[in-house]
Amino acid sequence: MKLLVILFGKLLTIMDIFIINVSIPSIQRDLHASNGEMQFMIAAYLIGFASLLITGGRLGDLYGRKKIYIIGLIAFMISSIACGLSVGAGQLVISRFVQGISAAMMAPQVLSMIQILFSDHQERTKAMGWYGITIGVGTVLGQFLGGYFSSLTMMEEPWRLIFLMNIPICLPAVFLTLKLLDESKVAVKQSFDAVGVLVLSAGLFCATYALTMSEHDGLHFKNISLMIVSGGILFTFIKNQKKRIQNERSYLIDFELFRYKNFNLGIIAVSFFFIMLDSYFYILSLFFQDGLEISPLEAGEIIVFQGLGFILASFISVKLILKYGKKP
Repeated sequence: MKLLVILFGKLLTIMDIFIINVSIPSIQRDLHASNGEMQFMIAAYLIGFASLLITGGRLGDLYGRKKIYIIGLIAFMISSIACGLSVGAGQLVISRFVQGISAAMMAPQVLSMIQILFSDHQERTKAMGWYGITIGVGTVLGQFLGGYFSSLTMMEEPWRLIFLMNIPICLPAVFLTLKLLDESKVAVKQSFDAVGVLVLSAGLFCATYALTMSEHDGLHFKNISLMIVSGGILFTFIKNQKKRIQNERSYLIDFELFRYKNFNLGIIAVSFFFIMLDSYFYILSLFFQDGLEISPLEAGEIIVFQGLGFILASFISVKLILKYGKKP
């Protein structure tokens, strides 16, 4: 039951990356948004998520993973309501950005609490299998529900339900977290590196914003300049963090992790996976609706089958890893 409560956060995080994809044409029509605004609407969530993800993990370590997880759930619910009630493209972009920040508060706590709850190797492997299954379920539900709600004819602008449906998920998740989960945080009292947070967030924001806008504007001077600025900021951040570690002061990232071969391989694999996944489903949903002119519901139903393959693979991979180790 505790694992189920923890995975609520991952389900919401993944589902809301994909749920907007199938609804893009409907939202664009009702809000009179440009193609650039629609791209930024999707990217705003990922920019907020990427910029604060490391910070979210560190906050959980220092102030309590249960506490930060609950704050993330509540903030996610409020920002989802703001998305559902948006009257213009600008408001929806800002609400999606806050939603991404909220997801960044939740997501790191999920993995941390799995590591704490399941100390046995076999049990942890099974839990990570369910973690993968949750990603598949979130992908399936996001695409299907986005298409289903956008196709409803009983109300005007039914796409708003794709955001408002988060309320009945967040409320029980908050209640069960308060009731079932124990608090956990690092044993040694440490201060929070607020300057590091601002520097890292600024660097990541500049990079993700420049990459997002270059799709719409091209490699203009502004976007190239932002990428250079981002590189400078992140270089400064790395030097600062290494110095803080040497001086035994609070820090955000332990760069000793990058000495482990398996950690680096995992980072590379996950990076390539998500570079493909998010862009692929975005393009696919547009192709189905604007290219083949099929309904949002039909587009969602087709995409569901790939998600089912992801879920099936997660079941199989757990058994293969437990039996054969990392080779599969």
